[in-house]
Parts: sequence; C-alpha cells; structure tokens
Amino acid sequence: MHTPAHTSSPKRILSRVATGIAACLLVVVLSGCFGQQPAAETDDATETEAKTVLASISIDAPGWSKDSSPFVVHFTGLDEATADVDFYHAVSADDDASALVELPAGGYEVGYISAINADGSIYRTPDEPATVVIGETDGKSDDASTDATDEQPTLDVDGSFEQVPAEDVTQDDIDGILGDLADAVEKGDETLSGDAGKDVVDTATGNAQNAPNVDKDKVEQAGEEAGDAVKDEPTKPSTSGNGGSSSSSGNSGSSSKPSGGSSSNSGGSTSASKPAHQHTWVAQTEQQWVVEEAAGDEPVYETQAVTKYIAECRYYKEDGSAGGCGASATFDNATDASNWMKDHLLAHRYDDEDHFTHYYSKTEYEYVQTGTVHHDEVGHYETVTTGYKCSGCGAAQ
Repeated sequence: MHTPAHTSSPKRILSRVATGIAACLLVVVLSGCFGQQPAAETDDATETEAKTVLASISIDAPGWSKDSSPFVVHFTGLDEATADVDFYHAVSADDDASALVELPAGGYEVGYISAINADGSIYRTPDEPATVVIGETDGKSDDASTDATDEQPTLDVDGSFEQVPAEDVTQDDIDGILGDLADAVEKGDETLSGDAGKDVVDTATGNAQNAPNVDKDKVEQAGEEAGDAVKDEPTKPSTSGNGGSSSSSGNSGSSSKPSGGSSSNSGGSTSASKPAHQHTWVAQTEQQWVVEEAAGDEPVYETQAVTKYIAECRYYKEDGSAGGCGASATFDNATDASNWMKDHLLAHRYDDEDHFTHYYSKTEYEYVQTGTVHHDEVGHYETVTTGYKCSGCGAAQ
C-alpha cells in the first residue's frame, strides 16, 4: 500500500520556530539570574571584610622601662558601627612598646591609664579622652593606610606623656590610677585578664608603694581591690555586624593611669577639633619660718650678802694717833685672818716699831649670777610664692 508523503503547512512551520525561540530565551534568562549570584556574594564579603581596621598603638614616655607597669588604652565606641566596643588593652615598655588591636571602622573615644615606674613616678594623661575616627563604616578607609601585602588598613594611635617625679605624686594620683585599673581588668582583653591581669596589678601596686608621699596601707588595699576584679577570661566584644572588636596584641603588658597631661593620635586618625590650650597659672606657695628671737640661755643674777674678814696691824693711842705699821689683808674667813696676824707678828718681832694686830669682819652686798633660763626660738610662718604652675597641662614658670 502506498502511503503518501507527509507535507507540513506554512502555519505549522512558523509555530515550531516560535516555540524554539521561546525555549532559547528561557535558557538565557535563567542563566542570567543564577549566573550573577556568586559575584554579588563576593562583593558583600569584600565590603564586610574591609570594615575592620588595625589600630597600631605606640607610647612615648621618658623613664618608662620594663620594670614599670604598662600603659592601658581604653577604646569606647561612639557610633552605631562601634556601639559594642568598650574594652581595655595593656601596652608594656618591652620591645617597641607598641601593640596592634583590630577594631571595626568608626568613631571612638581613646583614653589612657598611666604607667607607674619602679621609683613611684607616674605620667600625666589627658583629663578627657581623644575622639578619633578609624576608617569608614562603608568599607572604605581614607584615613587608614593599607599595606601592599595586607589589604586590611592600619591606623597609628600614638600617646606622648610627661613624667611626674615621684616626690610630686600624691595619694589621690595613686588612688585614681589603681581605681581606673580595677575597671580596666574587668573589661580587659587577654593583656589584662587571668595571670597577665594579676601581674599588671601587682607591678602597679608594688611600684606605687615606692612613692614617698603615699600611704602604703592604702595603696595595698587599693591593689587588693583591683586584683579581685581581674577576670579569668578576656573581654571579647561581638564582632558580628558593625559593632564589636577583637584585639591581636603585638607587644603588651600591664598598666595604670594618672591625671592631667597630653596625648596625641596620628597617622590616619581624625580628631575632633579642639581650641588651642590656654594656660591657667596657679601660684605655688609654701610656708617659710621667719625667726624673731634666736634661742639661747639668759643668765640670772641676784644680790647676795657676803662677809669679809679684815686683818690689820694698827692700834690707836690715847691721843688719837695711830700706831702700828698699817699693814692689812682681807679674807673670806676668820681662820685665814688669824693666821695672817700671827705670821705678821713673827715677821716683825725684832723691829723697833710696835706692832699690834687684830681683825674685824664686815658684810658687803654683791650682784652675782645664780643660774640661767633657756629661751626657745621665737618666730612665725609666712606664705611665700615660689612659682606658678598651669592647672591644665602642668607647665611651670
């Protein structure tokens, strides 16, 4: 049986072509939707990674050594991106006296707790923390520098501090440092927790007791309170989202903080503008002793009756004329007067002239010293101005 050949009509051909084109378009659309998704994820990951910055902390403090307690740096977040950040990091004088701390990009307050040197001297730190912006929260960091081999930006946070001699350190200075240190070990990272935190407190307490004007018992008590506040585990704020921070220390140790002074943040940070410092001069005075009468012993005199014995070779005749040779001598007692009379007669026994001796007594009054009276020094204190000192920065003139 012959079967006729099958012939397609023009309408069927157009229908098949349209169906093929539609299928191709569907493949292209699906490929476009799903093929671009990995690229979007890569962009988000890059943006998230770029939002952290390494803060490089360095300290410049004359006289600071490995026997000193560390400086402590306090980071407090100021904006939404850094809201979870509130922790302390210790920087020791070992090596380059620097440390690296990884932080989310954003605004911060940076404060310092002073180190205490082995002789009890300390450093002036700012009364108010510095405000800095570390990087940018959108993932770009115009302020921070980027190493060619490390894509994570870095920021230099430098502190420069004036030393306060041990003889000028007060109990209030030490109380303030150890009190702030107690807060620091409660919120400290690995440099201020566990055994490291206890070493920081012990070093600061031991050095503080060497300051000549402090109460060692009070220092010991404050040190014990700070030691009790040390946590076994370090404070590690959340690093998810935009908040939080984590630290990786380069060189770290123990620390503490006094009052007054200056610090600077440079190398990639932007500080809130502040007016130039104006000195407020305060007179420095001391009490000086002025002598009115010197100390000494005053002699004491009084009038006393004194009996004297006068021996003489003399007599008087009936006509009133004197006889004898007229010799005489005065003695303090009758015995000596009698002996003189005998000796005189014996000496002149062969003379042609008559000699007749006798003695008599008479009372005289003399002004004599009988003792002394001691007088202490007499004077008064006067307030004397010795110079002037700025109440803000400590400068002297």
